[in-house]
Amino acid sequence: MEEEIVEIEKVEEIEVKREIDEIEEKEDKEDKKKRCNQQQINGNDFERKTDNLERLLEKGFTMKYIQNKYKKDKCYHYLVKRIEKRIENRVENPISSMASSESSSETMETMVYFTQECFVAYFGHFFQKKMFRKPDEAYLFVDDDNSKYRLKILEKKSQKVPGSNIEKLETGVYKKQEMQSCLGPDFQVSYAYCLCNYLKDQYLKNTEKFIFLRNYNKEHDIHVLFGEEEDYFSKLDAWIHS
Repeated sequence: MEEEIVEIEKVEEIEVKREIDEIEEKEDKEDKKKRCNQQQINGNDFERKTDNLERLLEKGFTMKYIQNKYKKDKCYHYLVKRIEKRIENRVENPISSMASSESSSETMETMVYFTQECFVAYFGHFFQKKMFRKPDEAYLFVDDDNSKYRLKILEKKSQKVPGSNIEKLETGVYKKQEMQSCLGPDFQVSYAYCLCNYLKDQYLKNTEKFIFLRNYNKEHDIHVLFGEEEDYFSKLDAWIHS
C-alpha cells in the first residue's frame, strides 16, 4: 500500500513538473513574440525616419510603376532621374542638379531608386533576373548604352534591446558577393548598413570583436552609416555617389 502511495506521488510530481515546464515554455514563447513585435515596431519607425523617397521626389525624381503580373490591381513604384555622371574628385553632388537639355549623353546617366518589393519586380521585369533578397533601399545607376550598371544596396538595422541584428553586420561581405553572383559581371555592387543609435553604440565598442568587425568591413568596402545622426542624409548622398 505504501509503495502504491509512493508511486502515485511520483506520478503526480512528474505531472506537476510537466505542467510547470509547459507554462514556462508558453511564457518564453510569448516573451519572444513580444520582443519580436517590439523590434518590428522599432524597425518600422527607424525605416520611416531614414526613408529617402520624399527627399528624392523633392529633388526632381519621377515616380514610375511596374504592374504585378499575377495581381493586376497591385503595382510597385520606383523613382527615376537623369543625373550627371560621377566624376572623380568632383565636389558637386549630382543628385542636386537637374539634367539640362544641352547636356551631352556622355556626361549623363540614369539613377533609379527602389525599396524592398520593387527591387525584385524591377530586376525581374527589366533584366529577367530572379532576385531572392529584398534590401531596404537600392540605388541603380545606368549608362546610356545600358552596358554598365552600378548598384548600391542599403540594409537598415534597428533594435532597442539585446538581439541578433548586430550579428548580421558580419554577413555583409557574403551578401555583397551573393548579389554580384546573381547579377553578373555587367554590374558593380556596393553594400552598406544603416544603424540606429543602439546598434551604433554596439558597433563602435572598443572591444576586440568589434574592432575586428569594423576593420573587416572596411577592408571589404562594406560601408556603415548611422541613421539617427543629424548629417545622415548628407553622408548617405556621399556614399550613393561615391
